[in-house]
Amino acid sequence: MQKPRNSIVDLWKFIAILMIMTHHLFHIETFVNTEYYGHFSWIYVEFFFMLTGYFTYSHFKRHNYDDNSIFKSGLKYTFHKFKKFVPFTTIAISLQYLITAPFSCLLKGQFKTFLYHFLNYPLEVLLLSEAQHSFKGFNLVPIWFLSAMLLVFPIITTLCQIRNKYLVLIVSGLFSLFYFMHFPIGGSKWPGDLIRALAGMCAGITICIINDTLKDKISCNTKFICIICSISEISCMLFCLVATTLNLYDTEKIIILAFAIGISSMLSGFSISSKLNSKVVSYLGRISMPMFIWHWVIGTIINRLLHFVLVPAPIQLVIYFGGTIILSILSLYLISKGKFLFHKKS
Repeated sequence: MQKPRNSIVDLWKFIAILMIMTHHLFHIETFVNTEYYGHFSWIYVEFFFMLTGYFTYSHFKRHNYDDNSIFKSGLKYTFHKFKKFVPFTTIAISLQYLITAPFSCLLKGQFKTFLYHFLNYPLEVLLLSEAQHSFKGFNLVPIWFLSAMLLVFPIITTLCQIRNKYLVLIVSGLFSLFYFMHFPIGGSKWPGDLIRALAGMCAGITICIINDTLKDKISCNTKFICIICSISEISCMLFCLVATTLNLYDTEKIIILAFAIGISSMLSGFSISSKLNSKVVSYLGRISMPMFIWHWVIGTIINRLLHFVLVPAPIQLVIYFGGTIILSILSLYLISKGKFLFHKKS
């Protein structure tokens, strides 16, 4: 039986991806070298990492696996987790490549360069094309998010299956604390992106264990606890939204702490928001990942469009955000339709 979705988490996932899209406006030629509201919103990637770590630990806490098959069960969960992203991710990055490569290589007569990138394409995508080792110019920036998680997920799933939760708490807590206190967040490329993803998910594991421990100590759901959790959730998440919108760059450490407190509060079960149940909001949360994949492609299409016709900036924003949402909804629909037909035939 599938666990019911948390609507408030889905709402913030949708808001988070909109903020990340706002940060990535620099990809569109009109907004290059422009200081716009929300340029600092890349840090919402940490919010997704934390949620992933939280829910991964929560999954393995509910499911008991054989100690002799920890690695096997971890790989199985990794496959289950990422297989749903494969269809629209493959389409999106292939479209991105086809849109970009002919203009940068084929039209310049650089056939060997095009062939080289094409043959190395799958490996470049897996090993974080954002790292820009040999795949320069094709800019599949959002893919690093998924590939980084995929590559470090076996470590996370192994950690989550350790029976001693206090050992897990020490390892995940110290690692995430050391990273966020001593390293510039998002300030390094390969292999720094892998460490960044690992630290974010470890932070999520830490939050989950602390949440479970505190819930065991609290015997009843009092109004006082409900008020405290609700206020901390709302104030922390709103602070993050305001700080990233106004580009308060020097608050990144505080934002990470606010994410942690906000996630802990909204998933504690004590906050007022835990009573929220909306299918519409939950659907917005579901399209957040396809939006992350598709928005860079839409930005590239807008750039190509600007080479042929003058498009006002407000219309570009409508195409950027509206087109991404439409493609994401269409992706989910086609995937769900394909699953239905597959199961019907079998």
